Amino acid sequence: IGVVMAVLLYEEVKGWKIFRTIYYIPQVVSSLIVGFLFAIFFGFNGPINTFFRAVGMDGLAIEWLGQASSGLGVIIFCLVWINIGWQGMLVLGGLASVSPDIYEAARLDGAGYWQKLFLVTLPLLRRTIEYSVMVSVIWSFTSLFPLIYSLTRGGPGTETMTIDYMIYQKSFVSGSQMGYSCAMSVILLIIILIFTGIQQGISQKKEREEGTA
Repeated sequence: IGVVMAVLLYEEVKGWKIFRTIYYIPQVVSSLIVGFLFAIFFGFNGPINTFFRAVGMDGLAIEWLGQASSGLGVIIFCLVWINIGWQGMLVLGGLASVSPDIYEAARLDGAGYWQKLFLVTLPLLRRTIEYSVMVSVIWSFTSLFPLIYSLTRGGPGTETMTIDYMIYQKSFVSGSQMGYSCAMSVILLIIILIFTGIQQGISQKKEREEGTA
């Protein structure tokens, strides 16, 4: 989604200056505040359910954060909303480094809009997108605590519990199980290193294949 947003901003679609400000707002707001806002919006008597009741769709007015499936959906939606801003700006910076001559050459060769997007723009942004994916994976493992704390507290039960929130629970809530939480922290570090290593390995393999092509 961040790539799509960046491309639209780069092409300066109508209203792009205002839109650029609006979609980056979540990035300058604390994740904890965002979580509390989403908790209000998706509360049983919040604006979302109020809207559904007003249009006669009472069946959709549910306890969003009280069920595992809908609670996870709200968390994912919140994560996407928060991350669009920095990912879009990162990709926009990558687009700014692409020479306009490349697009002009593609146009002269008869490439249409979608051909330029998929055959020129995205390949040139590969390293930027790879970096964005790597940072997003690390962020997803280590920075969800404010959202989980303000949205669901890991509930219902432990259905929306994340590793970083569980480390907090074992350290400061469930009888100060410091040894258990330290072991989980080490496991979390190993998981992040494995994912990072896999992503870097794939990237380096593609570079070698391109170098020998």
